[in-house]
Amino acid sequence: MSVHSGVISIGALAKAAGVSAPTIRYYEQIGLLRAPRRSASGSTTRRISNG
Repeated sequence: MSVHSGVISIGALAKAAGVSAPTIRYYEQIGLLRAPRRSASGSTTRRISNG
């Protein structure tokens, strides 16, 4: 899993969850997951925690 300082890519998150990236985006749209933050370059970042 590609985790760096508690931040994970959508691809790594999808792979770990056993779903596709579009499924992760759908979960964000319906409010099941929080929307990701955008970096200055426009890429999205998702924070993960162990609890």
